[in-house]
Amino acid sequence: MDNGWRTRSDHRTGLRSPGFALALSLFAVLTVHDGALAQNVAELTARCGGNNPDISLEAEITACSNLLRVGGLTSASRNDALYNRGLAYKIQGDLDRAIADYTEAVRLNPRDFDSLNNRANAYIATDRFDLAIADFTTILQLQPQYGAAYRNRALARAIKGDLAGARSDLQQSIRLEAPNGPGKSMLDSLDAGTLLPRRGIEDLTSAMRAAPGDGSLLLERGMIRQNRGDYRRALEDFNSAIRLDPGLAMAYFQRPASTGFSASFPRQWMTGARPFALIVRW
Repeated sequence: MDNGWRTRSDHRTGLRSPGFALALSLFAVLTVHDGALAQNVAELTARCGGNNPDISLEAEITACSNLLRVGGLTSASRNDALYNRGLAYKIQGDLDRAIADYTEAVRLNPRDFDSLNNRANAYIATDRFDLAIADFTTILQLQPQYGAAYRNRALARAIKGDLAGARSDLQQSIRLEAPNGPGKSMLDSLDAGTLLPRRGIEDLTSAMRAAPGDGSLLLERGMIRQNRGDYRRALEDFNSAIRLDPGLAMAYFQRPASTGFSASFPRQWMTGARPFALIVRW
């Protein structure tokens, strides 16, 4: 199941590594805004492109910001830098800045599927459901076979109370993906009234004290923390949930949104052996 955030080549954050097409020489020197440091464009490109996993998110953001100040960048290069910086902001939990960067990236390239998709999921995470629905609709116009967009739009519609629209989207997901795949599990959850988390962190923490071996409670708390941008503690909850219940598929699906790594699933989950109780929010 797609975790919602579209990623590319980098193993940690999905940053694009485009080899920016510059109108100026690749080794032209950029004097950084404070005048105290000079960096060449090639170095900034590498840092913004996410090729070095040892570079911190702050360093990536700074490199992308400095690169965006370079005169002569093509629109495609600016689009890539904005996308990369938006992903770094997303990992940090600064969704408003991430949305701003994705919005500018989409302005430069209205067919930028990845930026549209990430912005749509950021809108869901910040309770801007009408905007999310609009972006998912655009995404499906660009890629009509992308079943995960139907699932994520279904979530936004369900939260808005449009259960008929959510059901229609999930039926499309089932048609495109698999008869017994995540769309079917979500549709079952929608019909059972269990699609959306109904409890807050405090209620879940109290429930965990009463049932310390219930991994699903940790999973649900992790989802709430993740949606609030608290990735570190969300990841702790997902890992703890898996330790308690190694067959808890949703925890495997949720972890990549907090880490940027690709999902790994126990073999039994690839056959849809157990329905999901909750949808991936990212």
